[in-house]
Amino acid sequence: MVEYFCGNPICKRTITTESTDWPLRCDHCNQQCYPENFQAAGSSSGNSSLLTQDDGFRLPGTLLMVRGPTGTLIPFRYSRSPQTPIEPLPNVVSDASRSASVSIAEVLETGDFRANQKRQPVEQGPPQITMLSPEVPPPAVPANVRVQRAQRVQVLKFLAVLLLMAAIVALVNFASTGPRKQPQAISSAISSPVLPPSNSARPPKQIPPSAKGSPSLYAQARTQFRTHLLKIGAAPQRYEIILPPPGTQEISYSSGALTLRAWVSDPPTNGQRRPAVLFLHGGFAFGEEDWEMTKPYRDAGFVVLSPMLRGENGLPGKYSMFLDEIDDVLAAADTLASLPYVQKDHIYLAGHSVGGTLAILAAMSSGRFRAVASFSGSPDQTQWSANNLLVVPFDLGNDAELRIRSPIEYATSFQCPTRLYYGAAEQFFATSTTKLSELAQLNGLDVQAVPVAGNHMSHVAESMRRSIEFFREKQ
Repeated sequence: MVEYFCGNPICKRTITTESTDWPLRCDHCNQQCYPENFQAAGSSSGNSSLLTQDDGFRLPGTLLMVRGPTGTLIPFRYSRSPQTPIEPLPNVVSDASRSASVSIAEVLETGDFRANQKRQPVEQGPPQITMLSPEVPPPAVPANVRVQRAQRVQVLKFLAVLLLMAAIVALVNFASTGPRKQPQAISSAISSPVLPPSNSARPPKQIPPSAKGSPSLYAQARTQFRTHLLKIGAAPQRYEIILPPPGTQEISYSSGALTLRAWVSDPPTNGQRRPAVLFLHGGFAFGEEDWEMTKPYRDAGFVVLSPMLRGENGLPGKYSMFLDEIDDVLAAADTLASLPYVQKDHIYLAGHSVGGTLAILAAMSSGRFRAVASFSGSPDQTQWSANNLLVVPFDLGNDAELRIRSPIEYATSFQCPTRLYYGAAEQFFATSTTKLSELAQLNGLDVQAVPVAGNHMSHVAESMRRSIEFFREKQ
């Protein structure tokens, strides 16, 4: 009978059998088993005796490394048998048995068996055996740590899903909007191209005289249109509480069910009626600097009224961006005409930036103004909105919402002489403003685009001086 020992340090079974065939597999764990007197191939009894020189008991399963003559490290461990102190590990026993030249030349201490670990060369002499630490299983991970790791994995998965969904929504929106279709007038056969959001200009589409629309085309379209606002609330600009300066009064005016406010210059001291300018401020809140901008008109002898519109400066009403605000402009014009010191038939309209856009749309909505001057107003809201996404309260994918707010879609609806001033450095407005005036002129309307040296702000002083001359011409 021959005793074999299982090479599995966990199993460690002893198998007694009459078979002398080797290697033998453990019938419990299928690991290789070794005879009691097994030694590494090529080891001598002298070398084996060296392995027992150290005092004390060798714990079975303790690991050590044996370096052969070629420098190859072979892992061994102490066996259960005192007669056979060491045995090769199962996964390398075949390599050891195939190497006829292997001898125990050096026994090294190791803890992690890293093959690339650099070691100092061993001086020639008798081989030495160093006891190694027994195999210690890795420490168990605490339950709370495992829970935290699982939670982190879940959070990362959730964030990945959110990013994927956002990418899908962006792709769907892009696919649904795509390039803008050729715009069409809502209730007319007139059609004009929409400018791309760049400084390159397409040649203006020529509209034959036979295609002229009704002068009230825009007014009719705005009356019939029902906007769908995604953001409902006040105008998107902070404001400060301000008091009118000397020579100025704050008055109230009604726009439908809303009660709004406006600043108006004091009555003239001679008691005579004077022409008046309704001035629409830039941005989405009224400030002292907006009133200061009207000084050239006041110095020229005009009565000036500058209204605050719905949703601005804490006033009631919903901001709709260039749509319902037109009602406020027309209501403010009625209030200005009703003042006892104003010539009600000589009401002029002017506005800068956002106010300039409202001035153009108001010129298309009513014939009550003697003349209109716009300073850097935007004729095309497709182009303008792409650069002002945070103030857009409706779905940009809805072409109808953009068209009803774009004067260039209703170029034949001007109801009074109009000058479209813009800074020569404002290439953003140059193309669309020129095209708007050309389309209006093709229909015999007194509308001109006027470039003035400067940028969005610096051209205003000279443009306002020219507008005063223009208003006087139209008296």
